[in-house]
Amino acid sequence: MKALPLLLVAAAAVMPQPALATPATGATEPSAQMAHAVELATLLNPEAQITWMIKSDAYGAALRTQMLTVPNLAQLEGQHPGVLAFVVRRVQPVMADAMAKELPALWQRLGVIYARLMTDAELQAALTFFKSPVGTKMRLVIGANAATLTNKSVARGDKISDKNMMAIMGQAGVASFDSFSPDERKEIIAIVTSPLGKKLQAANTEGAAMMVSWANEPHPAVEDVVGKAAAAAMVEFIKPGTTSS
Repeated sequence: MKALPLLLVAAAAVMPQPALATPATGATEPSAQMAHAVELATLLNPEAQITWMIKSDAYGAALRTQMLTVPNLAQLEGQHPGVLAFVVRRVQPVMADAMAKELPALWQRLGVIYARLMTDAELQAALTFFKSPVGTKMRLVIGANAATLTNKSVARGDKISDKNMMAIMGQAGVASFDSFSPDERKEIIAIVTSPLGKKLQAANTEGAAMMVSWANEPHPAVEDVVGKAAAAAMVEFIKPGTTSS
């Protein structure tokens, strides 16, 4: 579903700058390690952040622009001005709900990356930090700034790529720095520059590329419900006596 990469930009994980890491070898039971890896992937890529982006005005405008590149839809807009904007407003919440049901598969695939690059002890240490007051604030503040930057990027029509995603997260990290106290900054800098932080950065960089690839894959269930919602909205708009509110 080619429109889907637009909704994933804001979901890149929190750590800003990429770094290399070597695969970790741990003696912990793989199932426990994988469970922690998926938990971390879910924590750093929350459903609310992704579904909010789908419902945003910037994403809606991008969808309408993309629809206008399809000749029969452009013709329909010419015959019924405003129909595509109406369809987009109807489709966005449907798409958000449908994509939310797809996210466990994404988290699982991200978890594979985390589990490959980090030991179970490192995964648990990362979970402890990101659930702490400072880690929670970091996730929320950087996530909010990333959403704002993503809206601007989508509105400009920027190409969606893993490099773009990581650049946005880096910019969000810089923009968020003044939101933290000196003590909080010390704690954040300590985790970012530590061996654990560098492994997180590497996992997030690889994860960003995987998310773009995943978004471009077919999502039949999403496409089905979105297609039906779009068709119903077109009929509703065009039907005589129907308002476009």
